[in-house]
Amino acid sequence: MILSLGPKLLEIVKHKLSYGAKILPLGREGKIFNKNFSARDTEKLLHASRCSIYTTAGAIAGILFVTNERVGFCSDRSVKTYSAAGEMFKFQYKVSIPLGKIKGVGESVNTKRPSNY
Repeated sequence: MILSLGPKLLEIVKHKLSYGAKILPLGREGKIFNKNFSARDTEKLLHASRCSIYTTAGAIAGILFVTNERVGFCSDRSVKTYSAAGEMFKFQYKVSIPLGKIKGVGESVNTKRPSNY
């Protein structure tokens, strides 16, 4: 039996494998959080979840971290951008919001695909 995969499916599989290869050696979510964010001794990781953050440039896949002090997001892959001079820069997209700055949370539902939330 010969299995042939289309180019789009191959790209998806390569992306997933590269993510797995990057995360597995690091271990648990706590190690990933500590590597990407400077956590205080009093800060405890409560939850980590795979998600995408939507920006004006499009969706960025990564991990959402919830601690007793903040909510953080770190991208899976480097994001590319260009300077005014045309130089390319790569950086990891990170967001950190202290819990004291969050006034409320609203739930949203994907109306086109209600099973995704």
